[in-house]
Amino acid sequence: MNFNSSADATPYCQANPTAMVAMSDNCAQYIDCSLVVKGNLADPVQECKYPDLFSRVTLMCVNFTTVPSCDTRREPMAPCKAEIHIMFWGMCDSMLTDHHNNYYL
Repeated sequence: MNFNSSADATPYCQANPTAMVAMSDNCAQYIDCSLVVKGNLADPVQECKYPDLFSRVTLMCVNFTTVPSCDTRREPMAPCKAEIHIMFWGMCDSMLTDHHNNYYL
């Protein structure tokens, strides 16, 4: 099961408050249903620490080499391409290297 946003996941999360669900567009992001609680200000969309990816099999962040496929989900290929870096730190140092010599697969 995948969701495009936390709003899409709200009904599912209310029925499954401990679930972890992959985002449909980013291989490193997931929704932590425990954060989808009325009045909770925390964003339920979470992101794995780079270079980990969210595994649909284990439902947790794992080393990127152990995720067989992201299918159509975008895979961050450098720390600067992880959403958390874009949102909080803005532009990243261009000298940072990536793990596939690409930014997104």
